[in-house]
Amino acid sequence: MKVWYPTTDELEAREEERRGELKQFTKYDVGKPRMDLLPPLAVAEVAKVLEYGARKYDETNWNKCDKPNCYTAASLRHKFQDLAAQLYPDLFDREDDESKILHLAHDVCSGLFELELLLVRRLRCPTSKTKTK
Repeated sequence: MKVWYPTTDELEAREEERRGELKQFTKYDVGKPRMDLLPPLAVAEVAKVLEYGARKYDETNWNKCDKPNCYTAASLRHKFQDLAAQLYPDLFDREDDESKILHLAHDVCSGLFELELLLVRRLRCPTSKTKTK
């Protein structure tokens, strides 16, 4: 995992603060992820998918997948179901029949699982950045 180290400017600012030269609020967030940029309604919808999956299977069931493309397939199923609903709204629904949660939220959730598993594999084997397994 990437370790965050303060920049030279941040270290100098901290030193100024220690000397009493800095009288305003200071927070050192440079280089840290801007979690406040995540869209809250979309994240909440994906959280509904996670909660549904936790009830149906298990809270950590997604993490037990050993096939690199199992979430790609699930993501594409939901993506195409959502596309069909957009193209043929009289024939298809944008919500999943079983969960009653938007197909797009299921698609994003599957993408997050796939991304998480890829990042974990890269952390475990940092020399193989492009391998999927």
